[in-house]
Amino acid sequence: MFDLGNVMVEWNPERLYRRLILDDDSRAEFLTTVVTAEWNRALDGGLPFDAAIADLQARHPRWAAEIAAYRDAWAEMLGPVDDEAVALVDELIAAGLPVYALTNWSAETFPLAEARYRFLERFEGVVVSGREGITKPDRAIFDLVCDRYGLDPATTLFTDDGPANVSGARAAGWQAVLWQGAAEFRHHVVDCGVLPPGPTL
Repeated sequence: MFDLGNVMVEWNPERLYRRLILDDDSRAEFLTTVVTAEWNRALDGGLPFDAAIADLQARHPRWAAEIAAYRDAWAEMLGPVDDEAVALVDELIAAGLPVYALTNWSAETFPLAEARYRFLERFEGVVVSGREGITKPDRAIFDLVCDRYGLDPATTLFTDDGPANVSGARAAGWQAVLWQGAAEFRHHVVDCGVLPPGPTL
């Protein structure tokens, strides 16, 4: 079970806002006090963009144009695919293992990722928080995944770049490790006995 953002593919608001806010200090202020991680998580949980943008613009009129860009130019936040991560997914599939994705992602923007990243079609299932109205690390989303796909939490290995999400998965009974690159995660898979040792990435 793979997270997507900053595991399979880069996602970073800096990619957009380096273009829109040239001053480093102003950009840092905007990204930490206006379009905060908590605000983005609400979008990932199903909050509609239009309502979220309008509310934030009303509270921060100075940044109205930049806030609108979070919706209108959202695709610029997406970066390249991690080719080694995709290669590992392919190796796992070739070994006959079911491979899934579980991501905190807005239902409104995920179609943009689906259109850009064809590797998403390789997963046996993809659960998107915005479509479910539940975000990691809420235990409910981990239980939902197991119920939907008939998975045993104890034999489900999950990786995510967020420590809180890894902890949430473990609390739900999953095996979970922090993502530190495809080669490192492959070692964990080998330790589970489902892939042979040796560098293949």
